[in-house]
Amino acid sequence: MAKRTKVELESIVEIPLVESAIDWLIQKEINIYNLENGTKFKDINSMQKYTRNTSYSHYDFAISVLDWNENVWEVSRQLQIDIVSGQQEKPANVKSFIAFLPTRV
Repeated sequence: MAKRTKVELESIVEIPLVESAIDWLIQKEINIYNLENGTKFKDINSMQKYTRNTSYSHYDFAISVLDWNENVWEVSRQLQIDIVSGQQEKPANVKSFIAFLPTRV
């Protein structure tokens, strides 16, 4: 099967909606951590700078959220490929798509 273009994928799996939902899912975890720990981490893109010093008090969170973020996006992309190739049925909606993604532990 030929590789699909981004436009074809968008029409099949609603990529913009899915990407927005994933961004929200990841930001939600950061926001929860901020509330519980009195921190003000801005977003996933700013987390890398908090992984330089292993003795930093929020180092473990920074590492875990970055690893989880990467895993979520890898699973999401593979799920999209599987949907396009017919190996996976298209979820009924974005919420159903998100249910396939890994949770942060």
